[in-house]
Amino acid sequence: MTSRGSHAFIRVHHSLGIIFLLSISILFNAKAQQKDAATLVSESLTRAIHHYDNYLGQNLRLYSGPQYTFNYGQVGGHQYFIDDYWEQGSIVFEGQVYDGIFMKYDLLNDLITVEHFGDKGLLMSIKLFSPLVSSFTLHNHFFVRLHADSAGVIKEGFYDMLFDGDNISVLAKRQKEKVRTTGAGTLSDDFVEKDRHYMVKNGVYYPVKKRGSVIKVLADQKKQVKHFVRTNRLYFSTDRDRDLKIIGQYYESIFQ
Repeated sequence: MTSRGSHAFIRVHHSLGIIFLLSISILFNAKAQQKDAATLVSESLTRAIHHYDNYLGQNLRLYSGPQYTFNYGQVGGHQYFIDDYWEQGSIVFEGQVYDGIFMKYDLLNDLITVEHFGDKGLLMSIKLFSPLVSSFTLHNHFFVRLHADSAGVIKEGFYDMLFDGDNISVLAKRQKEKVRTTGAGTLSDDFVEKDRHYMVKNGVYYPVKKRGSVIKVLADQKKQVKHFVRTNRLYFSTDRDRDLKIIGQYYESIFQ
């Protein structure tokens, strides 16, 4: 595991005092001809405090959660989305946008963990309280947090927004499970990803998997959709993410 983001955070932390003083000095020299000193200092302080809040104060709120720990023993693979390295992403936490955060998405527990140096300078993982995360971007995927629908089709959690249109949207629920297999008289546990896909039409969620379920959701344009699916050889099996995104974009284009 890497620690690229935390070192940068520490440098920012120790530089804030210098930035605070320099901002006052530079602004004072540049505008001393136009404004009296009292007004200038007041404005400089306001700007400096604003930067302090952005680069440190708000980040402290992000890093205020409990330490993230896990112990899965000898389980093959990992429980994270795509890889188990700290990757840079962005998070909307308590309505505040945080960019350039080093993070991982734990698919087994459906939660975000972020990299942070603790009070003693030790690297640690912080677990974010999921209901306070409204969305995040990681590995060029945009995830949104949704509540369970009244029909019980989806559960509360994070969903990968593959396509978001006015008439149709396509979502993927990324999940991993621990699966035990047997072979040659031995047992082994592995993390296995099992994704589920949904279409959202007129505010209703529909699980989709094969060609028939997709065409059923888009039945109001059945003839055109079937022709497009057949012509473009969309099977919704080998690369379901891609095929569902393509058909979603096509269905949306019919109404434009």
